[in-house]
Amino acid sequence: MSIYLHSSTGSYNVVSLYFEKENRKISFEVIDVGYGPNEDLSWRTLKISDFYNLTRQETESFYVKRPVISTKGIAYLCRICKAGLSNAEIICIDINKEVSTTYIAPRNFFSDWENVKFMLWNDMSSVLGFVEESIVVWVLEDHKNQKWSDIKMAIFSVSEKLSSLEEGFGFFFSER
Repeated sequence: MSIYLHSSTGSYNVVSLYFEKENRKISFEVIDVGYGPNEDLSWRTLKISDFYNLTRQETESFYVKRPVISTKGIAYLCRICKAGLSNAEIICIDINKEVSTTYIAPRNFFSDWENVKFMLWNDMSSVLGFVEESIVVWVLEDHKNQKWSDIKMAIFSVSEKLSSLEEGFGFFFSER
């Protein structure tokens, strides 16, 4: 569950995403709070076709990473094909307009998407993962044009950082 400020109405929206096991369905609901004492405080289900297709795949099995919601009211949801683990789609849901856009993340980002972390980086959708001994972050700068950042890609060597910590603070890190 997440909360964000709807900029055009000045009200807060609470967003809930949950999985109904008996129906094998993912539900996405919103409640608007903050209008006043007479407002309707009931949940409403968003009817977004890309979102409802998440669990209706019969030929491939998908799992869904935990969604993140920006302060602008854009929910980002990542679904990954279990067969192969190299196909990742990111669904951008504009909660205010109740529309969505689905796009495929470039395959060359990560060879194994199972251990990739889905998060916000400066209020933008991003994916974080390990490539050899480095941590890599890819930031989606423009979801409408599907432009990923090549400037804000943060790469650093984990073993190099551990070595500098070991020298600077007298720590000893053993290799596994």
